[in-house]
Amino acid sequence: MVISSIKGFIYLGYFILNSPYSQLWEKFKETKRSYNVSYIWLVFDMLVSAIVHKASFEDYFDFTFFQLSNKEKKEYICTGDMYEFQSHFNDKEYRKYFRDKQLFYQEFKNYIGRDYLSISNNNIINDIENWTKNYSVFFAKRPFGQSGKDVIRVNINNYENCEALYEYLYKNNFTLLEEQIEQHSELNRLSPNCVNTIRVITFVEQSEDSSYDNVKIIGAILRLGLEDVIDNLSAGGIAAPIDLKTGQVYKPAISKELIKDRTFSFHPVSDEGITGFEIPEWENVIKLVKEAAMIIPEVRTVGWDVAISPNGPLLIEGNDNWNKRVWQLAYREGKRKLIQKFADENV
Repeated sequence: MVISSIKGFIYLGYFILNSPYSQLWEKFKETKRSYNVSYIWLVFDMLVSAIVHKASFEDYFDFTFFQLSNKEKKEYICTGDMYEFQSHFNDKEYRKYFRDKQLFYQEFKNYIGRDYLSISNNNIINDIENWTKNYSVFFAKRPFGQSGKDVIRVNINNYENCEALYEYLYKNNFTLLEEQIEQHSELNRLSPNCVNTIRVITFVEQSEDSSYDNVKIIGAILRLGLEDVIDNLSAGGIAAPIDLKTGQVYKPAISKELIKDRTFSFHPVSDEGITGFEIPEWENVIKLVKEAAMIIPEVRTVGWDVAISPNGPLLIEGNDNWNKRVWQLAYREGKRKLIQKFADENV
């Protein structure tokens, strides 16, 4: 109990030093406006939640802890405990294959399903010229970017020549170019403005043999973009939970916006139904992530982002430090007991 309390204060100090205060201030104002909660109470309850539940200040608002009792808050796994879970089960030496997209593409090349090009100082302009002959529109990524924040869509018509394009990309560290994905027609009908992905979370159970059957699915959500070219909730997207047996979305989607009505049974842009939507190629999605999970089993829990093309599912990326907030938000329930179960059974 004493150790847990000390850890709580340590995490509080970390959150105080590392929180995005400009974003938090907007959340404070939005919460006060939508829920009529005083600033003094919010600050007090947020600090207590950081100590008791190891909840980051972002956790506090995203999980609407200001509405929950202490018992209800305990059901959620927050930043501190999730950090300890992922650190324990994911070998530090092997995390680089998930943090660096270029290494990831090399290790999981059989599951990427699209063309890509890594550029560096040693690349000659001919590489860029050959690339642009095939792809007039493509995506460029920073190798260590996360949460969709370091991705841009490039149209070569916006650049004077290949030299100007290369200079911009290299100067801004967009050194990984990749072919634009054509998504499955059913997903395109549901949400047409971006490639929408399935986040599937896996856990490789402890065993003496390296068997496909050792890979368990912790959860899966459908992430949908609205007006943006990416589908992350941090970019204004929405997410809905998927039934693991049927591959069907069984609840309305939810956004991170702190408004009372933040759920969507129908897509706001296409007006297509979200609840009841059946994920195409669901069995192949599960097969893909289970196979991928066994390539680097030293990283035992991964959040895989999967796109579905007309030719089947393909990997966008894998995250060893996958986001626990989006997962629990989509399901509308805390998942602490589930995470604790995996931890206890695989000590």
